[in-house]
Amino acid sequence: SKHSEAITGPEMDAMSDDELKFAAQKYNVFARASPQNKIKIVKALQAEGEVCGMTGDGVNDAPALKAADVGVAMGKEGTDVAREAAEMILADDNFATIVTAVREGRVVWDNLRKVLFVNTPINNSQGLSVLFGLAFGLSKTPLSSIQVLYSNLICACTLGFVCAVEPAEDGIMDAPPRRVGKRLIGRFLFL
Repeated sequence: SKHSEAITGPEMDAMSDDELKFAAQKYNVFARASPQNKIKIVKALQAEGEVCGMTGDGVNDAPALKAADVGVAMGKEGTDVAREAAEMILADDNFATIVTAVREGRVVWDNLRKVLFVNTPINNSQGLSVLFGLAFGLSKTPLSSIQVLYSNLICACTLGFVCAVEPAEDGIMDAPPRRVGKRLIGRFLFL
């Protein structure tokens, strides 16, 4: 658990890279941090394998916003430079919106995978049926064109739509973040 006391910018300036990595894991408040300190904090967290999010509203926050995995700028009070450097902009300048955005992002990711899990076998079975029919020189294909279209309309579209609008799973926010670089179509889905 992190300590509640703060570490200041001048204290960070005196630290080595290893000490800063330790401090970034130990403390949760960094006061009077310069733009260079903010970048060092981001880099220290990333060096420890953490996914780092940075919030900011000013020009001096832009380099750290750009260096972070997710830069979050303030939409109302933030500068144009900060908004350009960030990946996400809080339209209402409310930090609680970040939690809502993360939750929605997880729901979209989960539902997109569910759509792929449903549609991939349906589409592959249709395509392979027609392909094998052509490959073996059958006089009539196992599925006619209208059957493929009807199957897509009934199976793929309706089931995909149901999966796409499914509500969040229980405990979605208790799960750790996905690892960096995780692909939407992984080995399990591919198999």
